[in-house]
Amino acid sequence: MSFGIHHLPSALVQFQQQHPDVRLDITLTDKKVDLLEDGVDVALRIGQLSSSSLIAKKLTPVKLVVCASPEYLADRGEPKTPEDLIHHNYLHFSYSDLGAAFGRFGEHFSALKIPSDLACNNGDMLVEAAIAGRGIVVQPTFLVSKALRSGQLKAILTEYTPEPFGLYAVYVHRKFLASKVRCFVDALSQYYGKTPYWDAIDD
Repeated sequence: MSFGIHHLPSALVQFQQQHPDVRLDITLTDKKVDLLEDGVDVALRIGQLSSSSLIAKKLTPVKLVVCASPEYLADRGEPKTPEDLIHHNYLHFSYSDLGAAFGRFGEHFSALKIPSDLACNNGDMLVEAAIAGRGIVVQPTFLVSKALRSGQLKAILTEYTPEPFGLYAVYVHRKFLASKVRCFVDALSQYYGKTPYWDAIDD
């Protein structure tokens, strides 16, 4: 949902300018929908996708960053290794298993029991909580890049950066794919590209 709010509108405007006869009906949700049951042409999903009967095209990489506010780090100290996280507060994205993001540092760290006093199913709220000094957050750069550039958040554990996820367009396998779906997926792929604009700014 957060990606849709922050980074989808401009892509949709550009697409409809190029294809004015296409009508868009957008639903924003973090829950995984059943494309066939709900009559959905295309779903955008972020993560590491499991195998399925659906077709998935990777549109762009989604980098993850471990970060916290300078005030929080000044008060609690900056962790230097993932093991140090057991002495900190983790702002937990509730659609992922507790510690799942940290498990991406490697199997050795997946069993860490990291304290957490706040869980939420929305990344924007967790980012705002991190800016307010409530703890450490693992969120994609499309949500935290502005706060990192402004100094509201500081990237930490940069030597242990989690492997990127991907933004995927997912659609039902059909022998003849509707031209509107193909055009839409191709347009999004071109719009975000191999280095999305929210990361290109930092590079």
